[in-house]
Amino acid sequence: MPIVNVTWTSKQDQNVKNDFYDFTADLINRETGTDPNLIYVFIREIEKENARKRGTVVFVDWTVQPARTIAARAVIMKEMTKKIAAVTGEDPDEIVIIFRDIPLHSASVGGLTREERL
Repeated sequence: MPIVNVTWTSKQDQNVKNDFYDFTADLINRETGTDPNLIYVFIREIEKENARKRGTVVFVDWTVQPARTIAARAVIMKEMTKKIAAVTGEDPDEIVIIFRDIPLHSASVGGLTREERL
């Protein structure tokens, strides 16, 4: 259940956002085997005057699992950076992507921890 939170300082058309949702789910699925139906993607669009830095910031929160490797993360970061730069017109050097690993016992769906579900 990866949860991808994207914050950028540009307003995008709904079709562009829908494409980004699908791109992100497909990318994570391709690199980790995670079912795309279990991948959450949220976009926050904030006004430029409400940000000190204007580069997009992405947090990927996911439970620790064997397929979520350093190599998979590297590909996801590279591809996502390219996509965000294409969508927003931002300099890729200003795009920040951070992965946060969550132990299986610290995340639940439907009241059962991920550890209990395995």
